Order: sequence, then structure tokens, then C-alpha cells
Amino acid sequence: MTGKSIRLITEGENTEVDKTVIDKLAEPLTHMIRNAVDHGIETPEKRAAAGKNTEGTVRLTAKHRSGRILIELADELDQAMTAQGKGSVIAFVAETVGGATAGVLTPVPGYFKAMRAVCEKHGALLILDEVMCGMGRTGTLHACEQEGVSPDLLAIAKGLGGGYQPIGAVLAAPHIVNVLEAKTGYFQHGHTYLGHSVACAASLAVQRVIERDGLLEKVRIDGKWLGEALQTAFSRHPHVGDVRGRGFFWGLEFVQDKASKQPFAAPLQLHAKLKRAAMARGLMVYPMGGTLDGVSGDHVLLAPPFIA
Repeated sequence: MTGKSIRLITEGENTEVDKTVIDKLAEPLTHMIRNAVDHGIETPEKRAAAGKNTEGTVRLTAKHRSGRILIELADELDQAMTAQGKGSVIAFVAETVGGATAGVLTPVPGYFKAMRAVCEKHGALLILDEVMCGMGRTGTLHACEQEGVSPDLLAIAKGLGGGYQPIGAVLAAPHIVNVLEAKTGYFQHGHTYLGHSVACAASLAVQRVIERDGLLEKVRIDGKWLGEALQTAFSRHPHVGDVRGRGFFWGLEFVQDKASKQPFAAPLQLHAKLKRAAMARGLMVYPMGGTLDGVSGDHVLLAPPFIA
């Protein structure tokens, strides 16, 4: 390692990244979050109320996407289900907002409504995974509320117990429950610690605090500021390919070339270096590689606590 670059040698290949790249990403990210913690979140509305200048504030706007994208995606799923044969596909499963692997990948507007329509056509269930993005993380109790769909089965976990106890759950739509009740009368499934009383009590307490303190509204309001601040700080950064997210769930994807979105070489493990650089400055981020294809691509997640 030299003073200006970080060198990684793997399988005879020399790969290096300028250390200033790491610093120029970690420093403003840490400064922005630390300033919010030390002085409170100053939204454009608060600045206006205080008589401060709000010019230059970057506001999030919905990206205008062609309806053709939805048609193509729905047609792709339709063809895949048709190819399996009538009645052969039991369900379509997806994360409402992609989590660790995809780097907070938000769906194209209307995506889940289109997928729901295809599922109904083929008699398949719509199962949504909200282990990471659910239970308030994106500003609503369930992230799918913002998509205007109600799944047949919904998996939840992390925010359910807030980390105080390990707990997960599956929420089932009435028509699913009715079938079970009409047959055996119970769901024949279980684990050793299923329905653990302490875990259930802890998760109930967490949900009561979220409701009592109005934390969902807080996440929506402060999450809007967080998104605007990230966009302002990084949307024009030469090595940030995308800034995306909702509520208190945001991801930054890093690229070697902004125009082509070419990722950094996988052996560099840029995401891990960014994690260490941010941690050295007092900021915890959630790093992950393989954003693009499971091998190449780097991103970090920002998911502050609801009370931040």
C-alpha cells in the first residue's frame, strides 16, 4: 500500500484504486450524517420557516419511465408461467424494495400491479418479502402499501422486533386463511421456538412505541430530507452511479465511470474499503458487492434507526 493508492494483488493480477476515491466518498457521507445527528435534520420546510434560503435544494422527483417497460416485464412473466403449463406455477416471489443484494432497488412505478395481474391470470400467489424493507423502514408499515397492492403472503422480520428479540412472521390474506380453516383448521408448520412468548412480547412493545411516538410519519418526513441530502451530495459525484431509496432505507451504487455505469473491478472490494473508511470516521454503513451480476458492482446501504 502506498500513500496515494490501495493495491490489491489477486491471482497474479495487480489492481489498484486511488485512495482519494475512497476518501471523497466516505468523507462527505460521514459529514452529512454527523451534521444531522449533531444539529438535527434541517428540512427545506424548516429552513423556510426559519426564514433561511432554500435555493439550491434538490427535491426528489419521480423518474418518468415508459409504460413499455411494464408491458415487457409483465409479458416476460406471463410467458414464463405459460411455458410451465397451466396450474404449474404456485407463486411469484419478490422483495418489494430490494435489500442487501440489490442495494435498495426500488420498483418501477406500477410494477407490482402488473405482476399481480399476471399472477391472477395464472392462478398464482403473489408473495412479497419485506424482511428488510417492511415494518416502517420505507415510511409505511408495509412497503407494498406504496405500490397499491396487497400480496397473498407477506414475510416480515427485522423491524417487527426492532432487534430486541429474534422474530419473523408471515402475514396471510383472508382467502388463504379461509382455505386452511375449511380444511385442517391449522397451519401445519413449526420450529422449535415458534411463537416464543418473550419474542412476541418484545415485538408487540416495539410496535406500540412506533404507533405511540408517530415514528412512521417521522420516517416519511425525515426520510424525504435524507433522500434530498444524499441526492444533493452525490448525484453529480463521478463515482456514484445511482442514489435510490425511500424513507430510512437508501442505497448508493458506486461506479468507475458514471457515463457508462462501468463498475469497479470486483477484486478491489470497493464496498468493503468504503465500510472501513466510513467506520474510521464514525459512520456505520451496510456494504455489499455483486450489485450488477452477483460478482461485479459495489453499493452501501444507509438505514438509520427510526428515532435518529
